[in-house]
Amino acid sequence: MALVNIDNDTLLKMLIDRLQFWTDDNITIELFAKMYSNYLNDRLFNNIDFDINKIVDNDFINNCIVVYKSNIEDYSNYTIESSTDDNNYYLIRY
Repeated sequence: MALVNIDNDTLLKMLIDRLQFWTDDNITIELFAKMYSNYLNDRLFNNIDFDINKIVDNDFINNCIVVYKSNIEDYSNYTIESSTDDNNYYLIRY
């Protein structure tokens, strides 16, 4: 196994590039970018077996959902990963 160091901006771009394989929705991309930026800042991706496709694909297909603010109460038992600046949309990890 190789150990590679990639700066956060480059890694975030790589994650978002993969997300854009699945969607071109700007709100979804904004929410995932905020979530992944937080993960990078909190160093959650440090020293792990890192597979961009696996991470993004699992998050987009299996782990996360975009919810409009009027439906947020339906997801009160789940984790809010990010929200739009106007708090109209939330990215929920379930």
